[in-house]
Amino acid sequence: MRGEDKKSVKKLYLTASGGALRDLPANKLSKVKAEDALKHPVWNMGKKVTIDSATLFNKGLETIEAMRLFEVDAKDVSVLMHRESIVHSLVEFSDGSQKALLSVPDMALAIETALYYPARPEKNAVDSLDLAKIGTLNFGEPDFERYPCLKIAMSAANSGEGACIAISSADEVLVDLFLKDKIKFGDFERVLEKVLAKFKKVGDVELDEVLSIDEQARKYTYSVLGIK
Repeated sequence: MRGEDKKSVKKLYLTASGGALRDLPANKLSKVKAEDALKHPVWNMGKKVTIDSATLFNKGLETIEAMRLFEVDAKDVSVLMHRESIVHSLVEFSDGSQKALLSVPDMALAIETALYYPARPEKNAVDSLDLAKIGTLNFGEPDFERYPCLKIAMSAANSGEGACIAISSADEVLVDLFLKDKIKFGDFERVLEKVLAKFKKVGDVELDEVLSIDEQARKYTYSVLGIK
């Protein structure tokens, strides 16, 4: 979007690799352990984001972030499945044209972009991209039955800030417990659905309410799990 008139932006697209479990049969997801979900085929992002990638909840959070950062509605942000993780985002404009950001999948570039913005350093942060060698890029729609946590996050994005804060806080609790082998993979969907239902009508909030909602959501998450 650099150098573009924001009024001409029609839609934002976020791409998702599908995470470490993308090729695992759906009927085996219930037996997944943290060590399985941490084996991401493409990215090295740290434990929290890697688990969120396995549930695709991370793309729900990125949708919420995009709404706030670029002042767009949830309906103006879509998620595309993209196994190669070469295209990292796309913007569609009012004339039907699109711009895409492509690079090798390396978090160093994202970090560098934040540190140097709006400038670009002269030396490469990552290896140059060889599209001729890659050959083909694939895209598809997300399967919400396989990735229900994405659907929950998208619903929260449409509900308001309170719901977004609540599910984000709940997910932090769930990821921590999952990494400690205290909950099952299926608990992500079950608990997040309940948290969303409880906080869905909160709507937008003032800054001084954020920590209160965070605390309430965490306590409620533990109560749903039956953990004190």
